[in-house]
Amino acid sequence: QDVAVDAQSLELIEEQPRGGQMSRLYRVLNPAPEAWWPRSVEVAPGPVDAVRWVSFTADAVSDVVASTTVDHRPGGVVQMVENAPDRIVFDVESQGGLAVVRRAFQPLFKARDETGERLRTTAVNLLLLGVEVPDGRHRVTLEVSEWPEIGAGLVAIGVLLLCAFLGWRR
Repeated sequence: QDVAVDAQSLELIEEQPRGGQMSRLYRVLNPAPEAWWPRSVEVAPGPVDAVRWVSFTADAVSDVVASTTVDHRPGGVVQMVENAPDRIVFDVESQGGLAVVRRAFQPLFKARDETGERLRTTAVNLLLLGVEVPDGRHRVTLEVSEWPEIGAGLVAIGVLLLCAFLGWRR
């Protein structure tokens, strides 16, 4: 079944028949910025409500829905400084509220301001990463801790050594 596509915001890249249907790959011409300060933040009590809200809102970039209540004031400015796979840094100047990052929400990301104070993260528009920022100027750093990876590596080395020892004894 063909689905109506907004031709002004998408560019068709490729078409291929799959299972008797045409499969199409599109590029979004004007994606959301890497990070931004929305005009308004609504709260969705659950995922079904969030899907409904995102599906029917006129502008899901300017007006977003979050999984938690946020005291948000419009008019903030966000400037991306660094955008790496495990580390995101951006500057915010606002009266307080929610900054949104165009990255999938993962609880592994921990947010801190320039003083090291922990900032709360939340899911935005079901799948994006939001950070609650107090009023004023702040440099926000989102990082994924290396400790789970280090712990897994140490366990793997321990198992390898145990296997080598048991194999040597035979």
